[in-house]
Amino acid sequence: MTKRNNNKKRMFWTVVQFTVSIAAMIVVVWFGIIDNKEEINADSIKDDWPTLQERIDTETIKYEVITRNTDAGDPETVYRIRGIDLIALRLERFDFGLFFIGVFVYFISMLIASVQWFLLLRFSKIKVTLWDGIRYYFIGLFFNNVLPGSIGGDLVKGVMLGRKKHHGETIAAGIIVDRVFHFCSLGLILIVVSCLLYWDTPVVEKWSVLIFGIAAMTCIGGIVYLIGPSKKWFMALAGLLKKGKLKSVVIKFIQSMYLFRKKRFLAQIGLMSLASQGVRILMNYLVARALFIQSIELRSFFFVIPIVGFTSAPPISVNGIGVREFIGKSVLTHFGISEVNGILIMFISHVALVFVSLLGGLLLLYKEKNAR
Repeated sequence: MTKRNNNKKRMFWTVVQFTVSIAAMIVVVWFGIIDNKEEINADSIKDDWPTLQERIDTETIKYEVITRNTDAGDPETVYRIRGIDLIALRLERFDFGLFFIGVFVYFISMLIASVQWFLLLRFSKIKVTLWDGIRYYFIGLFFNNVLPGSIGGDLVKGVMLGRKKHHGETIAAGIIVDRVFHFCSLGLILIVVSCLLYWDTPVVEKWSVLIFGIAAMTCIGGIVYLIGPSKKWFMALAGLLKKGKLKSVVIKFIQSMYLFRKKRFLAQIGLMSLASQGVRILMNYLVARALFIQSIELRSFFFVIPIVGFTSAPPISVNGIGVREFIGKSVLTHFGISEVNGILIMFISHVALVFVSLLGGLLLLYKEKNAR
């Protein structure tokens, strides 16, 4: 009966995720692309849309011409063009060479992250080789980013390690510490870049309370973990539970969490996490360049991507689809990027992520083939 109820809950949550993803994608595609008409200044066509002038001259694209005065009173000419046509123009000139450089950069980011996870496992006395650690990480990445549904990559990694008769509490602690460092790194990057952009980027000033609130909460969680008495606090809370299996599991989990609290080791893991996140953000910038979107600086992505990472992390949609594109294009518009370009950057960045994640699928097939 319990198993049937669990299956019903899992099915319900999967339906919820698909519903949120479909609804978000409908909003993004309809309002951001199909029903959206972008206004492009005639003076910016040469730099941002080099093939558009040719289409306008040959009348092979539908457009409206609007002449108006700027705030300074100077006349300007604006072309109003459908979003779907602008996407076609971007993809016509797409630089596949630069895109695959971005894919390789993302692979390096995930390789750093997989080594970080391997070090966490070894430090917690889980006997696993470097190759197995990397392999399990990429298989988890495959389940996170390629396969639809509510089965997370972290759960898959935990199950695969559990088959080797490792303690579930220790495995769970390693996975959670890995996630904590992931979000702490994003929070730290967001705080630093927000300080650098505060004076010359209105959106940072406008959202400063929300931004610093999210980042501060993440970093405070890390600080609480690091300070001495925190283990006693959590153990005292666990002591309030009734005697039984749950209490025993919680106590073992807390003890496993605090195995990692060694300053030198945490500093090493923290630097690796920052490097992984920094390289990943660089991938998004390379995707923008592959689309010939030249009007956004690299530093702006170090602000945008952490926000996208925080807001798309809750498992309310399938692999963050729809939510990621909606949040990404909404934030990118404050940096002078049109909604169409913002959606393209977010979507193609996810395509790059899927390319790397497919490696985990190949490793899974290789494992299954050898098991036969």
